[in-house]
Amino acid sequence: ADEVQLSALMQHTWVTFARDPQKGLDSIGWPRFNYTTGVYGELGSASSPAGVSFTSNPLEVKICQPIITNIGPLLTAVFDVAGIDFLS
Repeated sequence: ADEVQLSALMQHTWVTFARDPQKGLDSIGWPRFNYTTGVYGELGSASSPAGVSFTSNPLEVKICQPIITNIGPLLTAVFDVAGIDFLS
């Protein structure tokens, strides 16, 4: 049952983002990503196996930051071609 609910949530989240990459996730209560606070959403976490839980862990974000930093320019270029400012 959890897998079906989690799958539906993931599909809804992706469709919401795809329809409006700028503000779509805001409309379903997701906070904007922020390196300072380190808040991010975990889908299917132990505390919410069929849903999303928002976690603040600046250490995990710090560990991932080099990956995000290196891929950021590539994503920016791809989204620029599509006319989307994904960092705003």
